[in-house]
Amino acid sequence: MEVILKSNFYGCLAILCLALVGGVCTGNAKTEGVDREDLFFMEIPFVISVSKRMQSIDEAASSVMVLSGAEIRRTGATNLGAALRTLVGVDVRQAHASQHVLGLRGFTDTGHLLVTIDGNNAFMYHANHIFLDWAPLDIEEVDRIEVIKGPGGLFYGGNAFSGVINIITHQKVEGTSITAQAGSTEMYRGNLIHGGRLSDEWDYKVAVGVRGDREWNEPDLKQTVGHQGGELEADRFQTIFASGQMARDLGAESRLIFDFRYSQAENVISRVCNPTTGFLSARYERPDFWVRMHRNRHTKDFWDETFGVDDKNYELELMKIYRRNAHILSVGGYTKYTWWEVSKFAAEDSLGAVIPERKEDHAVEEFAINIEDEWRFNEQFMLSVGGRLDHYTELGLTGLGRASAIYVPGEGQSFRLTVATGHYLPSLFQQTNKGTAYPFAKGNPDLKQEKIRMYELAASMMLTEQMRLDGAFFYNITRDLIDNTQLGPMENGPGADQIGGEITLNYRLGASLNGSVGYAYLDTRHDGFKGYRVDPKHKVNLMAMVDLQGDRTLSLQGYYVSDYDEIYLTSNPVFGRIGAGPAPVDGYLMVDAQLALPLGKDLELRLAAANLLGGKHFESNPQGAGWHTGDEIGRRVSVSLSHGIH
Repeated sequence: MEVILKSNFYGCLAILCLALVGGVCTGNAKTEGVDREDLFFMEIPFVISVSKRMQSIDEAASSVMVLSGAEIRRTGATNLGAALRTLVGVDVRQAHASQHVLGLRGFTDTGHLLVTIDGNNAFMYHANHIFLDWAPLDIEEVDRIEVIKGPGGLFYGGNAFSGVINIITHQKVEGTSITAQAGSTEMYRGNLIHGGRLSDEWDYKVAVGVRGDREWNEPDLKQTVGHQGGELEADRFQTIFASGQMARDLGAESRLIFDFRYSQAENVISRVCNPTTGFLSARYERPDFWVRMHRNRHTKDFWDETFGVDDKNYELELMKIYRRNAHILSVGGYTKYTWWEVSKFAAEDSLGAVIPERKEDHAVEEFAINIEDEWRFNEQFMLSVGGRLDHYTELGLTGLGRASAIYVPGEGQSFRLTVATGHYLPSLFQQTNKGTAYPFAKGNPDLKQEKIRMYELAASMMLTEQMRLDGAFFYNITRDLIDNTQLGPMENGPGADQIGGEITLNYRLGASLNGSVGYAYLDTRHDGFKGYRVDPKHKVNLMAMVDLQGDRTLSLQGYYVSDYDEIYLTSNPVFGRIGAGPAPVDGYLMVDAQLALPLGKDLELRLAAANLLGGKHFESNPQGAGWHTGDEIGRRVSVSLSHGIH
């Protein structure tokens, strides 16, 4: 379904609707099965991502934030990348419509954090990145997102350098839901999700969908290279996706789960790339043990079918949990095999002679064991200590660790001191590409892994029954950062030190208003870019949700990001240097709004406006920074309709 709507019409419509909404009601309505008081108070008492087992969020050994699926849908975001802006400490830069670049506490290149879907890696290891804009899932499938801030290498290994984003989908679906959305910039999105039970033991769910958008606000901008006559393939991108799950209840709290996911995208990454992604996984779990097998494959051609990449990744992971007296001991093992091939497709030269296809391929293996002991001294004090020993084909043995002392003086209060290490494994392009087929960004087999050591002090407390305060102070030391700015061979460069702090106040005022105020400070001193502001120093997040008459809800989000110099997207592990150098990006302020209107049983209309104030800004390389120019972000408005069938 493609609908083209004019921005001015939607802007007027959004303003009119906001002006006509009624007064505040006093009811405490429910939203999609989640009490609205829980949405912004994050009263989700347990998380699973920090130590890969269920535990209280106040007793987790790392800083973790939870974004519920209901919260995501109430933001009015049209993609998961945009929804993650609401979390303090999460960095999101929209390069263009198909590329929301993510970072945690800096390092905003989508390569220094690990993204998983239901615990399965979604990474493309040839380049060490994943863009959620063309991942094989959509917003309505998400139950919650857990974000670990700080090195997560103990349980996730390489590439959990600055943290982990674990997207957890609904595990049991009853009935059918249909969502359709359309908006300015020729944006459209739609999906169908269906689930139920096949028998007393088996349940299932399936989802299909499509989303697309105009790639740039200026579609005639001829920045893409490699096309005849400088013409571009298309002005827009599109992603289609499908997923399915079969799960069997084996009794005694054990389950067997089979999953698949598939997506195919066109004209992404500056309109030069057409990727296909496929996941297959199987998992057996019970309270004291789980094992998973996972295969992901990414193929793509780019630059008008000039080059191609095939990336296959196979994983096996298991964990056994022992509980004895005051100890919870987690022992795990992990192995991964990755194969990739890069091709220069056959072509004709200017005289019509055929230039044969050129290829090169490489394979790497990884083996790891990890162990963590959680030792509870009493009801208030506990110590968590763990380590990981990893063997990687190109690097040999490496070690990681995490130690946390946690003090919980009472309900709703916790204090934690953490020391953790992590590393970034070089991508296959960075380490193994010889240039036989792809002459840019040649690899270096002598590259070392990037290293990070974090010291963090965190606290959480209920100030009153209506206010909760969360804060963290951290100091990061990073070394051997890889220099991507040359065409190759790539080299390890100097390091960077970071000092930062985050604070979030969640509040509830009466029965009709919930919200949060957050502030993040980050000072990055990068030895390779002295004098540059490589990360925004100040960021502010504001959120509020108001219950209105007639079960209507109004959601507002505000974001302020101070100015910075873009270094991450002017150098790239696939393309090498793609800009003239660090590109200055001005600070910006955005306000997003969404009005949700129930139209009847299981039917809801939503009107959303992103960047409601209309001020235009860049979040990535401003125009003139090279062919990888970012898009200018303006106001975007949309209308969506959701219908549930039970």
